[in-house]
Amino acid sequence: MIIVLARWERGWLDPRVELNQWKDMIKAFNVDKFIMIPKTGIMRDTQVDFEEFDKVEDALEKYKNLKRVFVEAPIDFQKHNIKYVPLRKYKHPKDAIYLFGKSGTDNIYLMKEGDDAVAIETPKTEVLWGVIACGIVLYDRVIKWQ
Repeated sequence: MIIVLARWERGWLDPRVELNQWKDMIKAFNVDKFIMIPKTGIMRDTQVDFEEFDKVEDALEKYKNLKRVFVEAPIDFQKHNIKYVPLRKYKHPKDAIYLFGKSGTDNIYLMKEGDDAVAIETPKTEVLWGVIACGIVLYDRVIKWQ
């Protein structure tokens, strides 16, 4: 089972617009479930298995049986002295919940021993939007699982 968990870019994007960006990618890569934080009450007719939670912790508790993969910018892991695996060297687990932050907010504070820390290294030190980072990670997963 593959789950993608992300945070709404509130203030930057209307959730209805953002949902369409995520939804098309989630469908394209056969993700089993898509979770967004926090709840918006947005319409559920998304053509994907979609859930919202008030807090990331609530979603992680519900899906605690899955391998947790934290995808953050290298600079964010470095600020917290956390060793990470560059995406190009990462071996994706069969079942996982991939966690993506949003502009200015990472999920590193939720990491526990045994979680995977994965970073997309770019030529310039830039933080990618969650939806972009997710597309890169899911494509990498497909290529490596073929």
